[in-house]
Amino acid sequence: QAFVGREKELEVLERSVVKSSPGAVVLYGARRLGKTSLLDELRLRYCLTNRKGSQTLFLVIPVDEFSVGDKTKNFLDRFLRHIWVSVLHDPKNLMFRQFLEKRGVNCQELETVGRLGESFEDTSFLMRLREYLRRLRELAPGHITQVILVLDEFDKLLEHYRKGYEAEVEDLTNQLRRAATEEPDLGLILAGSDLMQSIVGQYRNALYGSAIVIRLEGFDQQKDRVAIRRIIAPASMKSRRLFDETVIGDIVQTTGGHPLYMRLLACAAAWLNQRQRVSRGTVLEAVGKLLRNEVLTGYLPDMPNLALQPLQVLKLMNEMDEILAKLLLLQLARHTTLERPWAMW
Repeated sequence: QAFVGREKELEVLERSVVKSSPGAVVLYGARRLGKTSLLDELRLRYCLTNRKGSQTLFLVIPVDEFSVGDKTKNFLDRFLRHIWVSVLHDPKNLMFRQFLEKRGVNCQELETVGRLGESFEDTSFLMRLREYLRRLRELAPGHITQVILVLDEFDKLLEHYRKGYEAEVEDLTNQLRRAATEEPDLGLILAGSDLMQSIVGQYRNALYGSAIVIRLEGFDQQKDRVAIRRIIAPASMKSRRLFDETVIGDIVQTTGGHPLYMRLLACAAAWLNQRQRVSRGTVLEAVGKLLRNEVLTGYLPDMPNLALQPLQVLKLMNEMDEILAKLLLLQLARHTTLERPWAMW
């Protein structure tokens, strides 16, 4: 049940890229809000490797695996090579490789199309990308009409943007915008954390005003109640544990409607609760045990070190202040270390 409550965003993605002359989409939101699950669902429903009759190919390019390296090597050249390597080896492109194998195209032939030769050495990134994708389509003639490049974790490049690669990242962004707006058979999805606001919210940026922008929010509104219940008490739980509306409200308020943390807190409370109906007290107990890494061990990264010093302070507090402090700590953890690894306590 990874895909829950994102039908509206899925419809926007469908209208934007699953069509003739697809465009550019920027998808962003806090970490672990479900961006990757949303993109996986889009590919599952519309990629030619999954849907009979589709002629749209989705290629996933994990930007977080791109090595920036030193400035002596051309940035755009290395990024184009990263696209080529991702098509060849990334697990999310495996079904495309299998799709080609069924049509008699082996791995060596797929690798060869990425070697453009001397005639393209002095051409632009856009021309080489265009040629590479044209050759990919020719491997399965009549089957591929559009190619959608899904650049997941694109915000990792923006972190390098702040570390001396401003010109290179801006150049790449501009080239990608041109590719998505000038090529009738190429679409683009850039996905990442809230850092992505910097490429859609600044008028000087290449993507300003030229991309459909989708921001994922937490599930904390009344209209989200059905999705919230499916996250907290999925159908697979059946009637083994029951969450009433008050308890569900507590979980939403504690986690800010973040789906991963709602699920984790609900699972921890269900595990701790001895009765069928989960109580508010158990939810509060689960907060503390999650922070101490005493329940669902390993699901939250490095929790002992994350919360060690603040938890020592809690021992000096009275019971009511300790409960409030635990809730604030969970919010602090969600908005700093867990969400933004570079932020310090």
